[in-house]
Amino acid sequence: MLEPLLIQILGAGTVTLPFAFKNAGLISGVVLIISAYLITVFSMRCLIRACHRLHPRVYSYRGLAVRAFGNWAGPVIEIVLSVLTLGFMIIYTIIIGDYLALLATEYLPFLPIMHHELMVRFVAFIFVMFPLCCLKSLSLLSFTSSLAVFCVLFTMLFLLCSSVLSIAQGEAAVVTGNIRWWRMDMQSFIAINLFSSAFAAHFTLPTVYQELKKKELTLLSPSETPAPRSRTASVGGGITMASITALGSSMEPELTQRKGDAVDNEDDLEAGTPSPEPPYPALEATEPLGSLSPVRRDSAQVLRRTKEARIVKSGADRDWRRVSISILTGISICLGVYLVVGISGYLQFGEDTLDNILMSFGASNVGRDMSMAAMAFVILFSFPIIHYACRQSVLNGLCTIFLRRDYRFGWVTHLGSAGILCVITLLVATVIPSVSFVFSLLFSLIGTSIYFMLPAIFYLRFRPSFQGKDASRRTYLSELKDKSAWGAVALIIVSPFLGALSLYCTLEPVVKALLGKL
Repeated sequence: MLEPLLIQILGAGTVTLPFAFKNAGLISGVVLIISAYLITVFSMRCLIRACHRLHPRVYSYRGLAVRAFGNWAGPVIEIVLSVLTLGFMIIYTIIIGDYLALLATEYLPFLPIMHHELMVRFVAFIFVMFPLCCLKSLSLLSFTSSLAVFCVLFTMLFLLCSSVLSIAQGEAAVVTGNIRWWRMDMQSFIAINLFSSAFAAHFTLPTVYQELKKKELTLLSPSETPAPRSRTASVGGGITMASITALGSSMEPELTQRKGDAVDNEDDLEAGTPSPEPPYPALEATEPLGSLSPVRRDSAQVLRRTKEARIVKSGADRDWRRVSISILTGISICLGVYLVVGISGYLQFGEDTLDNILMSFGASNVGRDMSMAAMAFVILFSFPIIHYACRQSVLNGLCTIFLRRDYRFGWVTHLGSAGILCVITLLVATVIPSVSFVFSLLFSLIGTSIYFMLPAIFYLRFRPSFQGKDASRRTYLSELKDKSAWGAVALIIVSPFLGALSLYCTLEPVVKALLGKL
């Protein structure tokens, strides 16, 4: 789960982190980014716990919303996620225009028409991005995910080396005193927006978790966990979907009675305490079933099937601690990268830091140009992937609302929706050419709900489904001792206020500027 999680989190938001430190100050920025990290870890844990414990399991954000609120929530979540992904498309378009226009100015001085951001974006859309968005399958673009992580790490190393060099030469802002160590005012909420958005991967996290469970079910060690078998499979055969399906349909009534006991012990498995073995007689591996008495044969079959059912569930239950550690490790690595990028950029440029750190370098710089070229290449080929997710959300949401069914592929709809989304993205990126503003606006309007509030609601809503069934654990006092539930309640209460304050801080400078012009 570590690699997919890094791929989902590390991205274009990295270049805005020095600007976030500018709005927060150096020390307060470190405090805020660590706070965003801790809140993100908790909200992701709530989200994964819901996917992990629900029976049957749900592996999509829309599925969780439908299970929590009903069928009406499906198209609503689809539309909300389409707006969120459209915002990411706009951010990518802004960045690609800034980078390619600057590179063209440096290395193509004989093409002055390509020195303007609008023209560069238009050419990039016509010849690269829109044709790729029209593809029916995006499997050829899967290489861009790992490449994006490499480019972010390269940018991190460049910024770190550049900052150290500028400090050694006495040119850095930290040497000249052009930085703030502490700042707590309304502008700090812009930093909170950028820090929280940089860690966000919630709407794709259930899918990442599903991929992890697929790998674990295919890699269970036969020596430790013998594989379940179907009616026709031999003992010791591999775990397949057919065998799991057959296993579920062939359970004896006695096993059904013990299913509640297996569910009762899930919290013990999560905590690392093994569940007690079923109270059936031990069966020697070499003892054939046919040589047993009918009573003991039935007990042996139920014992075997109970173990097999527990193995099928072990892909979730027994490995919950490993899943939690994977989430914590992945986000911690991202935190380290973000701290290096944010602190290095701010120490070098201080109060002159722009919302895209690579644009803060005034003179020609080979390292900066290499970072820009690498990021531009990744954005060009990653844009169609985000576009695909946005288009599917829009079409699924609209088809569910008006046609009462999911979207079915058609070339006219496919090409038409691709063109409309590209035009909207290009127009908005031209009118609002600020990466930090779009990030802040998305977080204020949608991010606080998708990243914080809804995962907490999912946890509280599904909590009775995966809590222990013992009467001693259903008392009022035991409910009050659930720290995760109290944390989820606090997150639900704080999220609307955080969104409102963030929206105010984001729009206030824009409104003042417009009123000043009038």
